[in-house]
Amino acid sequence: MQGASLRNNGIAIRVGGKVKMYGKIHGNLEELCNEVKDYRMIRVLSEGRFASLIPPLDEMLAQKENGYKHYHSKEELTKDILYSFLSPDNYTGAAIPNRIIHFWAGESMSHSAISNILAWRHLTCKNNWEHVLLTDSEANKIYNDTDLERQLQYLSFSGLDVVDVLGDPALFSDEISGIHCQLLQYLSESDKAYLPYISDLFRYAKLLQSGGVYMDVDIAPGLVDLSERLSHRSADYDIPQLGPGFRTQLNARVGNYFNTLHGDKEAGLVEAFNRLQLGNHFIATKAGSRFMENLLKITMENIAAGESRMLGPSGMLYNLVMYVESSENLTVDKAAASAIPHWLFELDWVTEESDSIIDLPKKSDNQVQKV
Repeated sequence: MQGASLRNNGIAIRVGGKVKMYGKIHGNLEELCNEVKDYRMIRVLSEGRFASLIPPLDEMLAQKENGYKHYHSKEELTKDILYSFLSPDNYTGAAIPNRIIHFWAGESMSHSAISNILAWRHLTCKNNWEHVLLTDSEANKIYNDTDLERQLQYLSFSGLDVVDVLGDPALFSDEISGIHCQLLQYLSESDKAYLPYISDLFRYAKLLQSGGVYMDVDIAPGLVDLSERLSHRSADYDIPQLGPGFRTQLNARVGNYFNTLHGDKEAGLVEAFNRLQLGNHFIATKAGSRFMENLLKITMENIAAGESRMLGPSGMLYNLVMYVESSENLTVDKAAASAIPHWLFELDWVTEESDSIIDLPKKSDNQVQKV
């Protein structure tokens, strides 16, 4: 299944762009849950963290015609509910700009990273989206990798907007400049573990400035359709859409994500959000969001204080909790549900690039550090 659309009188499941199943359901989610209460994901959706964001199915489907859809399996029923939950009709907040953003600095990219970027370029060109690759010329000088220079030129010729963050006054404020100098000093002392924090710093600054969809280069488009515009789920809060908090097949197996529901990948992805396992490798947001402003501020404070444990995904989760505490009528559970991306099931979250760069021990100081 590639996605779902809400119609006035039912759910249509799209497979390869064509409607495969279409039907009416009577009753609400609780009644359906009673019929299949042994099926765990429906219990999660109806009784767990996401209950407040999923309306009764009779209200969601909205109509008066009689008739029942026949489901051949509990899995089919649950996937109807899950895909309908991620329908664009359920994202009623501010629009997210049509802009894909990556960051890369340091040593040259692998073939798989470039393949992922070019796959996105094909989609952005076809659908008239902006496509930006941020880089850091000062960090690149420390690595002095001529292959990276050629790669950046090639990607620029392919139509990407390759932007040196040092040349963008909107990104390179005086405050960011001071933090950046601190990180460059660490890099020059061969502490390459700090390179991802340069990426964090500028991905947050870019998203605050212009909005869009940031993703690390190990994420591939999969079945994503860029013809549908993204938006925040809630009109009351500007919580971004985020990625699930695992990066490799090993992460997923250790966390038991893909073993949930008899190996059901969709349910395993939702389970990551149910456990508050969120990442900063995928962020989709409007420009000027309070959430991103706070996240950038917290990140700069923690870098300045040397608090590396509160950077990356940990800093993202900390900011989410702080955001909830400063907002009226918002709970952590609802915030996590608001962060579920519309592309959750379509994206290839784990690719060859992911498994080659994450969770592997460093062999030497010269090993490639991907961001």
